[in-house]
Formats: sequence, C-alpha cells, structure tokens
Amino acid sequence: MKRLLFFTFTVTTLFIFFSCQKELSFELKNTPAQGSLQSDASDECLPKTVAGSYVARKVLNDSNFIEIDINISKAGTYTISTDTVNGYSFHGTGNLAAPGVNSVKLKGQGTPTSAGTNTFLISFDSTFCYVQVTVLPAGAGGPAVFTLQGSGATCLDYNIQGTYVVGTLLTASNKVDIKVDVTTIGTYSISTTATNGMTFSGTGTFGGPGIQIVTLNGSGTPVTAGSTTVTITAGATSCTFDVTVSAIPPPLLNDYFPRTTNSNWSYEWNDDPTDTLLQKASSLTISALGNTYNVFIGTLDASMGFDTLGYYRKSGGDYYQYLEMGGYLGQDSNSVWMEFIFLKDNQPAGTAWNSNQFIIMQNGSLYTIRIALSVLQKDVSATVNGQTYSNTIVIQEKYEIFAGGVWNDLSAAGFGYYKNYYAKGVGLIKWEWYDPTNVPGTKLELTRYNVY
Repeated sequence: MKRLLFFTFTVTTLFIFFSCQKELSFELKNTPAQGSLQSDASDECLPKTVAGSYVARKVLNDSNFIEIDINISKAGTYTISTDTVNGYSFHGTGNLAAPGVNSVKLKGQGTPTSAGTNTFLISFDSTFCYVQVTVLPAGAGGPAVFTLQGSGATCLDYNIQGTYVVGTLLTASNKVDIKVDVTTIGTYSISTTATNGMTFSGTGTFGGPGIQIVTLNGSGTPVTAGSTTVTITAGATSCTFDVTVSAIPPPLLNDYFPRTTNSNWSYEWNDDPTDTLLQKASSLTISALGNTYNVFIGTLDASMGFDTLGYYRKSGGDYYQYLEMGGYLGQDSNSVWMEFIFLKDNQPAGTAWNSNQFIIMQNGSLYTIRIALSVLQKDVSATVNGQTYSNTIVIQEKYEIFAGGVWNDLSAAGFGYYKNYYAKGVGLIKWEWYDPTNVPGTKLELTRYNVY
C-alpha cells in the first residue's frame, strides 16, 4: 500500500513515487464531481430521506427514492447507483455545480420481492455509507399509525447523541433516539419545530407493530447556551426531550489531531479524484514505551478492507507518533522503533524541536538521522479543496544527518521538506512536499471528515 499518512519518504521512495504518478487530465467536459458522503459511526448515511412506501410485489414509482447529502469540494457530474437488493435498487445522475452541501435524489427502480429490511451501499468519490429500507408485506402500505411514548410530558428513555455548541453547525453525529408504539405498519415522517436554532427529523417505514426506536437527525446551529427543551408532535401525541448546549467547545473540539474511535477522514492525492485515501481511528490501542497509543487504519479501496496506518497519543499539548523508523524511511535492515512529537498545539510560531536521533542502514552504509520540526504558523486560516478551516497550525518537517561532527540539513541535498496543516477539531487537512528549490510537489488534501 502507498505510504498512507503524513510523514516522509526517502529520496529513493520519492523517485519511485514520482515515476509512478499518472498524468492528470484537465479536460473540463464531463469532469466528475468530488466530495464526500456523511455517515455516522456505523457508516449509516446521515442525513438521509427514504421516501415512499415499499411493499412486496409492488413496482416502485416516482414516489420511491432516497435523498442523501453530499459535501461537494469540486463541481462536476455524478452517477450513483446502489447495489440491487431484494429485486430493487436506486440510481441517480446529474450535475453538482455548487461547492458545499448538496442534496442528491436516487430514484428507486424494480420490484421488492419480499417483506423485510434491506441494506443498500452508496458510494461517491472515495466515501461510502449505507441506507436501510423496510419493505412491507404484500397488500400493506400507506402511512403508519403510532403514538409517541412518554413518561409524563418527557419522551420515554430518549437518548441524545453528539455534542452541541453555540454557533457550531450540527452534523451527522447529532441525533436523538425516541420510542414509539406502532399499531398499524406503514411509512412515517417526524419533525420537530425549530427550537434554539435546531430541528430534529426522521422518515422511514415501520415493518411491524409494537414498541420501536426511531432516530431523529439534528440540523441547524444552536444559538444560546443552556438546556433547550424540544417538543415532538406526531398525530395526537407529543413529548419533549432536553438538549444541553455548551458555550465553550469541549476538549475534543480543541484537539488538532482527534483520535476518538470511528472518527474518519478522506483525502485525495495531487488533485486526482481517483487516487484517494480513507483513514479511520479504530477502537484498538497498543502499549509501548510505557504509553498507550491509538491505532489508525486506512485503505485506498474500502471494498478491499483496511491496513494499519500508525500509532498515536497525546500528552498535554504534544502529539506523538510511535513507529518503526527504519522501515518508515526504507532502510535495508535494523529495526528502529521510537516515538517523536509531530505537533505542538500550545506553542507560538517559531517554536522548534528535534526528534531523538536514530541510526538507519541504507545501501550498506549506516547514517545517523533526526527530524527537525518547527511551528511555521499558529491558528491561521487555511483553505483546502474550497473549504476554509480556521485555527490551523502549520508544521514544517525537515530531516538532518550527522556528518563531520555537525547536523546537516538534507533539504537542499535532494530530500526536500514537508509542511503539515492541522485544523482544530478536525485533524490533518493537508500534507505537502516541497522540492529543494521550495517548489510544492506531492500533496495530500482533505475532502471530508467525521469527528466523533
């Protein structure tokens, strides 16, 4: 697998990498759009709308469609088709001209064979997510009859998920689970009125009677801090749930390299929409050097599974990577496991530090190397793929070799150097290599992310 995260290539690796790069096409006609599907920790598409009634042995019509949101980074055309499940599928094609969040409608086609819940895979650019559709038994259909379950005026056993911060747009992680009692199976559509800038809504199909859980997805931007009571009304019943809105972002949103389980990021190499990387923070950890590290995984093709990308931890304002440095730099032998600080978030621009020195073998010779890092810029705005990220730290990364009794910068000797961009609450948004003449070359840029 191509080297998948942010640090370095050896000079040899760089030469191989450059020689293998495909020529980029700049033809504008029929240029594919680029962007990302939004999903939750279970890779379920969020937000989403499943419209229409799905009944076994009943042909789908124009009322049957899935609507999803895509965060577009580059305008262009799109063609999205799901897999065929239980005799039917969804398809959509068109143009996405405006960067930002766009709604895309995928029309249903075919005839469901039997009743049950079907899961469809939706793919776009380097991202994917799932949508579940419930098919009712033959002869059923129409709107469901149900009541909201409450304990007094409060929704029974409701479960609020996500973080709510004044002035921060709600994402796919913001949702609430409520209970309903279904007496007649069929379709449903539930939406709250806007309260303190927030709305919660959900659509779908009840495939059976009884107590069931419905997920309502949040949208909008909270206006004021404190406890907000939101009212749900469905038919003749209503209940309320409380959302606590914070005035100050929690520690997660202040992190410049989040490591929370299921957080994920998609990147593209050198503006090529066909050359992409999906990276996730897994639930796994490892112990080494008396520390615990989060395990990151990644893939160039989600259908082929994931490989380990690296091991990371944070202490105070310092962010560490633990890695086998010899193999990382392509040495011939001699395993060298170590950690080094790749980012400091509490130091001003101009702060510099070095990794511990290490010895590698290349082409039969031993070399003593260290990494020299510095904060070039602190909490500046950076625009990547049309998206502007505030509070970005720019780290310069160079490699030095010990020779003649002094440390020598390898940048001008053909190695070049690197700039890494980290945005608060997001993580790595850009990685870029500069040649010895300070001309930017290979780059890795964020196209979408979910931080949980």
